[in-house]
This record gives sequence, C-alpha cells and structure tokens, in this order.
Amino acid sequence: MTHLEEWVHAASAKLLDFVQPHRTPTLREYLTIRPTDGGMLLAAMWCELAERCVTPDWNDALVQSLLRSFSTVGCLINDLAAGSADAFTAVDALRTSRGLLPTQAHQQVRALLDAEERRFRWLQTAVRDDELHIATRRFARSPDHFRHALADWTQVSSRYTAAATDLTSELK
Repeated sequence: MTHLEEWVHAASAKLLDFVQPHRTPTLREYLTIRPTDGGMLLAAMWCELAERCVTPDWNDALVQSLLRSFSTVGCLINDLAAGSADAFTAVDALRTSRGLLPTQAHQQVRALLDAEERRFRWLQTAVRDDELHIATRRFARSPDHFRHALADWTQVSSRYTAAATDLTSELK
C-alpha cells in the first residue's frame, strides 16, 4: 500500500470512528491512527518535489527516523493549535486516557512537542552530516521549511484558535 492509500484509509477511519460520532480517541487509538492520518509523510514527499531534492535514501533507517520525527512534530503542532471542537488531538487523548484536566494535558503535549523538536533537530543534523546521497542531505532541510510554512499558515488560518498564534510564533 502506498503512503497516499494509507493516508486515505487512516483519514477515513478517523472520520467514521471519531469525528462523525464526536468520540475522543484513547491514547492507543490516537497513536495508532495519527501518524498516518496527519499526512506529514505526504508533505515530506511534496517537499522533495518542490525543492528538487528527491532522495534515493527514503528507506534508510536514519531518514525514516527523521521522517517519523517530522510527522510527530507536525501533528503535535496541529493538535496544540486545534480548537475545542476538534476532539481527535493528543491533548484530548491524554485528557481522556489519563483523566487529566485540559491544561495538564496541554502542558504534557507541549512538553512532548519540545522534546520531539530537539530530536528532530538532532536527526536533521545527523542526516546532513552523514555519508548519504547529496540530495538526501539537501532533503534534510526540506521538512524544516515545511514546518515553518505550516506555522505561518496556522497563524492566519480561521481553522485554528487564537492560542495557535502564540504557539506557532514560538515555534518559528
């Protein structure tokens, strides 16, 4: 199955099982669906094309670690910026699974994002410094460009709350 097919299946499952019935996922359900339904691997592929740095090392273990970290960062940024009507977020999954107050869950997700941002930077440096193909080393910068564009868009999109402006300005 391709990344696009996996994304369509995960997005459909999220819509049918959680969004339409207004059901908050458990942490396990969230962690099972979110990495794929977030579409961040597709975004990484678009970045490859847009920045003309298509990597022949897509399946390399280090590159895959960078991509998983990129996906996690993007999903957590989205989840922290989401409005109260969006119940399929890491904040809501933590709140439901662990019985946390919304502010406690938000703080924990923010801490996860901060840790994953550090991991992403470390992996990005490792890929750029490795003996991989030149396109792969250039590709290592590409997800960061997308992350900044995502933060810019989140600040002005009517989809997100006013708190998103504070969050995304911190991440830039």
